[in-house]
Amino acid sequence: MLNPDPLALLTGVVLFVAVLVAWMTVTAVRRRQERRDFEVRPLPAERVAPYRQRLDELETLFVSRPRQAVAGARQVVDDMLAQMGYPDRLGRDDRVRDIAFTNRGHARRYRTAVVVGERSSTEEMRQAMLHLLAMGRDLVGGATAPETRPASERQLAG
Repeated sequence: MLNPDPLALLTGVVLFVAVLVAWMTVTAVRRRQERRDFEVRPLPAERVAPYRQRLDELETLFVSRPRQAVAGARQVVDDMLAQMGYPDRLGRDDRVRDIAFTNRGHARRYRTAVVVGERSSTEEMRQAMLHLLAMGRDLVGGATAPETRPASERQLAG
């Protein structure tokens, strides 16, 4: 039966951890050094009012058809992002990474909102709708502080 030397075992573990930490550090540095391959620009002025109106319509639609309203809000936000120069991405994680380059708060909202699926509860859809509406209104420059939200948004927020 083998009786390993405790010092040799400890040395092997320390060496493994050191290599792992070095690899993780190099990977993190490379990610930080990645440059985005797109240029973000403001929304065209002529699109702001229609986007605001559409977001308001979708907020109202949520009461009677929540799934359709959430899908519409995601489509509007995706369209805004495309108008602003974000690349079209098939994967949700790629889109979230692109958004995080410029605004981590928007990235968190988007990540939370786009997980809504066919089996999502009404509460999950409500949360997704709130995230999409907040992000969309912020993108058009109409974000308001929580204390001054419109009555319709406070009602949706529960």
